Amino acid sequence: MSKFLFVVPRFHTNLFFATKALVQAGHQVKVFAAKREPTEDYSFVTPQVVGRDSSPRDLRHDLKAFAPDLVILRTARPLSRWVEGAGRFGRLPMLRYDQKAMSELPAFRDVLERAVQGLPQWRVTPKPARHGVASIDPRAHYLPWPVARDPEVPVRQRQPDAPLAVLCVGKLMQQRKGQHKLIAAMAAGLAEGRMTLTLVGSTLGSVRDADPDHLDSLRRAAAASQGRITLKENLDFGDMGSVYGQHDVCVLPAAREQLGTAPIEAMAYGCVPVIGGRCGSAGYLTDGVDGHVVSMDHPEVLTAVLDRLAKDPAQLSQMSAAARHTAETELGPARFVQRMEQLVARPKG
Repeated sequence: MSKFLFVVPRFHTNLFFATKALVQAGHQVKVFAAKREPTEDYSFVTPQVVGRDSSPRDLRHDLKAFAPDLVILRTARPLSRWVEGAGRFGRLPMLRYDQKAMSELPAFRDVLERAVQGLPQWRVTPKPARHGVASIDPRAHYLPWPVARDPEVPVRQRQPDAPLAVLCVGKLMQQRKGQHKLIAAMAAGLAEGRMTLTLVGSTLGSVRDADPDHLDSLRRAAAASQGRITLKENLDFGDMGSVYGQHDVCVLPAAREQLGTAPIEAMAYGCVPVIGGRCGSAGYLTDGVDGHVVSMDHPEVLTAVLDRLAKDPAQLSQMSAAARHTAETELGPARFVQRMEQLVARPKG
């Protein structure tokens, strides 16, 4: 069995499923994180927080003691620089993590600088090549984060005459998450009782571009909705499985998002994902089969997609089954563990 180390800004939800899968497969896993946040789940791995006040010497000692077979290194300064420094010129088997697509080629100058400094040249990314782009970065490995259903959450059995239960997960203080656009696109469906909407997210004021007015507007919309819009603020990650299991559709209405994992996590529960075309996780979907990829610049398109799903239970059921299949196979824990084991076994150099 192998020893894996993840170096990250924080213990994101996608890392929970990844570390759980590796631990359950018998591997040893450590996480160095620059900070913690209140809603993180440490059921399988507890991150070691290495902040700005930590000692680089102690970090080097911990690295030597653990002796990882592979380090997945995401930018989290100064932590990631300390780890890079300790592992220069191959002293540690490191792969950089970024969210650039497989088809995005690095600048020659960046490749040369990293080579001169003895820093890792190879990278992993959760984003596949952009549609229609033939070029592939020869130094990139595709590594989508896994998702999995909580076995204690039953598969949703939707009644044919029930309203379409729509979910949106995203920080409630950030206007760029687009919850207001989703409410506007669903206006008729909500007013006519054909749809319901649940908005889930944190209200941390420390997030970038925090906008209290945006949160207030969402609260007002919920209060005026006659119970058709529900806000769930600051849920623990462990509660998300039951939330996913109570919904038919999960929408990511942001115009642009580097990845966007909530709709992908929801797929494991048969929740049909509807994702903006400029969000990274849209690349996981086969449009019209296991989800929908839409342009969030045209709200009428989102309205039409949700209307079709609300009016056609058979199509909704078919797409729900396809979403679960994608989550359980290509995006499942077993496939992730296989990919990680292949990374350890890959030829070096």
